[in-house]
Amino acid sequence: MQIYKTVKKIFEEDQLDRRIIRKQTLASKKTSLIEKLKKHDYQRLSFIKKILQNYPHLSKKILFYAGIILQHSKNLEDYRLAAKLAQKSYKLGYRPAKKLYQAAVDRLLLKTIGKQKYGTHFKEIEGKRIFLPSDKKLVNPLL
Repeated sequence: MQIYKTVKKIFEEDQLDRRIIRKQTLASKKTSLIEKLKKHDYQRLSFIKKILQNYPHLSKKILFYAGIILQHSKNLEDYRLAAKLAQKSYKLGYRPAKKLYQAAVDRLLLKTIGKQKYGTHFKEIEGKRIFLPSDKKLVNPLL
């Protein structure tokens, strides 16, 4: 139970950091927040990887929270692992993990071939969401 509370707290801090940045409008302040976020992301990733190494049997929610943290990495293997954790979480019955799975697969595909399969990623330009190129026919890179 303690692991669940710890991982959930890390997940909630991660999401709060990202909400604060999205709400910030001053460019100089946003840059400072992004630098802090990078440092926090590194710390969170390190912690989550230790949890995954030391605890092979985790609950569906812990798998989901860990996947969210991993997909904020810059490492392709972390994206792949995030998708696998999301897939496992979903198979265990945690339905929100489906969207994480799709987002992690799309991130992996965008970084490797420049297109996404599920259409989960976009850029914001002048307040409008511009979805990045997608192709529903792409093969899942985890298979």
